[in-house]
Amino acid sequence: MQSILKKISFFLPMYVFALLCGCWFQNSMYAACPGPIVPKTVTPGETITNILDRVQTSLCADVVIYQEDIPYTITKPGAYKLGEFITNNSDTPAITIASNDVLLDLGCHGINQVKSAGVVTRSAIFANGFNRITIRNGGILMSGPLTSAVTNGINLQSGEGFLLYDLFISGQNLDGQCVSIFNSIHVELNNIFMQDVNTGIVFDVVEGFRLYSCYVTHTGTGYLFLATQDGTCTYCVVTDAIVTLAGNPGGPGFNIGNGATQPQGIYFDSCTAESINTTGFLVNGTIASLALDIVFRNCTAISCGTDGFSAINSQRTTFEYCQAQHCGLTLATGNGFTVINDGVAANIINCSSIRNANHGYSVTGSTNVFSSYGSNNPGGNFNGVNPLFIAITPVGANYWLNLSV
Repeated sequence: MQSILKKISFFLPMYVFALLCGCWFQNSMYAACPGPIVPKTVTPGETITNILDRVQTSLCADVVIYQEDIPYTITKPGAYKLGEFITNNSDTPAITIASNDVLLDLGCHGINQVKSAGVVTRSAIFANGFNRITIRNGGILMSGPLTSAVTNGINLQSGEGFLLYDLFISGQNLDGQCVSIFNSIHVELNNIFMQDVNTGIVFDVVEGFRLYSCYVTHTGTGYLFLATQDGTCTYCVVTDAIVTLAGNPGGPGFNIGNGATQPQGIYFDSCTAESINTTGFLVNGTIASLALDIVFRNCTAISCGTDGFSAINSQRTTFEYCQAQHCGLTLATGNGFTVINDGVAANIINCSSIRNANHGYSVTGSTNVFSSYGSNNPGGNFNGVNPLFIAITPVGANYWLNLSV
């Protein structure tokens, strides 16, 4: 026994020193903020391995958050980290961020946010009016009974400089929103996987954003952009947008404007909508507030219930190197590309429309530019009805360039 204790007393300082060096290296690489450690009290009978695990966690954060701390409010700048999986069954968010300059690392752990049995909106992580917040590296489960209450995974409002990455967020029964951002600027979301929710990501009055490599599956709507402008959405995917909990048809996969707001200056690159109950990519402004300068490049719509791509009440919508295939077959209607009431130049450039139920391209009430588009669909060599359907009440001249059907 004494020999064992001697070995422990000899190697333990060396092991802790190694952890310190490793954490110093991690801080150097990822800019985690070193600071005072707030340790959890040692539990009687706890093993040395468990103690060392907690030491390693603590070394990389100013404060470590445990189950007994929930609900927890962050009131000072710094680095915070989950020390274990936690569950929150309170109307108060599991973690409220009430400070600028906060790094919240979920530490490969997760938050189980139980939804309200009544009508109260709950959030796992919430902030309102604070800037420069980073949330990373873990999971959120929105669980609970079937009720009319809304549950948000992450709900950030009225701030600037939000960065979210390396997250997994899951709901139950197609209910809730994974990420909701309201009235904020300079927002970036990277590598976020979302499933089993009513809506994956909601941007409402957001200016200056970047979405990169996000994935939503088994959802109502994948991405919803309301009164949002000046952003990019790259390598983002939505699949299996099916009937929602409220009985509404799933989709659109990407909903830009929702027929009620004016989005503008949004660029979609290499995004995919597949197996959507309604429209894959929908630009939908209002007659009074047209959606402006929405661009799709290298995007693909596959097996959508109605249209692959649709632009309604918009100006200068551009589709370039995009492809719509097998759309409208579920409901026996729908086009590869639909443009309605585009006041100025809807551009469809180097696109392809393959085996859709109705028209390959349907353009009504719009001035437009077509360049090098292709169509190969049923009903002969074309779509179910026409490869190209034009019923234009032109504002100005119309141009069709390099057509081949």
